[in-house]
Amino acid sequence: MIEQPARVIAADADWVEIEAQRQTGCSGCSAQTGCGVSLLDRVLGRRPLRLRLPNAINAQPGDKVLLGIADDELLKAAVIAYLLPLLGLLVGAMIGAWLFPRLGLGSNELWSLAGGVLGFTLVLAWVAQHGRSRRYSTHRLRHDC
Repeated sequence: MIEQPARVIAADADWVEIEAQRQTGCSGCSAQTGCGVSLLDRVLGRRPLRLRLPNAINAQPGDKVLLGIADDELLKAAVIAYLLPLLGLLVGAMIGAWLFPRLGLGSNELWSLAGGVLGFTLVLAWVAQHGRSRRYSTHRLRHDC
């Protein structure tokens, strides 16, 4: 389980709002000067992460908590966020290249491009809907002892 310390900034019986400092490995990395992540971190600054989660542990403002996500859930989220849109792009492009010439609309690369954009867009819409439906189910919150 990957855990991140956080502090409760607001709470009621049902919901808790927590704030956690974003952490990167940039301070210990030897490639700091040539790394895009390090550059973005310096330019944009480190803003704290704020989340609103169900208050399953009866946390109160000021409490220190641990926000956790299971390793397998993180892997699933990465596959959904990165691999599925890429597959949608590729499959859509292949379908566009295959389907439109058979419909008598010519064998133009634009059909492949249009199919790729459509596949990518449809998968992104599904990913967004899937993310909204699972918004709170993957996080675990517990008191930091």
